[in-house]
Amino acid sequence: MIRILVPFDGSDPARAALAHARVIVARTQAVVTLVYVLPRNELLAAIGAGSVSAEADATAVLTEASATLSSPAEIRLLHGEPAVAIAAEAERIAADLVVLGSRGRSPLLGLLLGSTARKLLHEATRPLMVVHEPVAAITSIVAGVEPGPDSVRVAQAAAALATATGASVTLVNVVDADRALVAQPEQFGIPAQVWRDALAAHAERAFAPLRAIVPGAVEVLRYGHAGSELRDAVADHGAQVVVVARKGSSGLDTEAWFSVAFTLAVRGPFATLVV
Repeated sequence: MIRILVPFDGSDPARAALAHARVIVARTQAVVTLVYVLPRNELLAAIGAGSVSAEADATAVLTEASATLSSPAEIRLLHGEPAVAIAAEAERIAADLVVLGSRGRSPLLGLLLGSTARKLLHEATRPLMVVHEPVAAITSIVAGVEPGPDSVRVAQAAAALATATGASVTLVNVVDADRALVAQPEQFGIPAQVWRDALAAHAERAFAPLRAIVPGAVEVLRYGHAGSELRDAVADHGAQVVVVARKGSSGLDTEAWFSVAFTLAVRGPFATLVV
């Protein structure tokens, strides 16, 4: 049974997250848990003021959202700092996916102001999909892969999402190489055939272990910076979701503020699934 956790507060970003969950639920037997995080105000808690009304309002918001799903969702009220509370609840219910709405900011603003999405990239160990805009369908998925074990998890997540939504999958490996080198390797003292053979060998290392996981996926090599090239790949393939590893040697590392995963997840406008 697939378990999906959706933090929901009635805002537009939260409704966008619910729309993505709705697309997945429509074709699966997924169970959705909707959570509303109430900030813990120690003073109000001490005197017993405000909590009953706030909890009643939050419950009403969750109940209304649950009614829009094909089957009723579980609803829960959480208390505390949102990212910490959501991460803990995801662990408690063993969520297969957390779908979080984000207003979207530049990486710098995300760093300065902080955000639940950014914090969850650090706090959560469960797969996290950060979304910005609602969708009616998920028809195309781009998965950023590189040689190594992390790409197996990326491919598995992309395959599972494709099965749940009927989407196609494009596996994209970004080679950190200058476009001039790619176009004319001879100018850099590399025979063209040697360069082509090296690229073919690299592509085989990147894609071969994943073919059984995502049969029929399109395989694409791109050249340049991983973040910008994955964004362009999403646009080129009309994808609604990009899947990347939480960590990886090509900059897919959420410990860095300007990592590929962080930049894609915070900026959008497509959904970013970080695994």
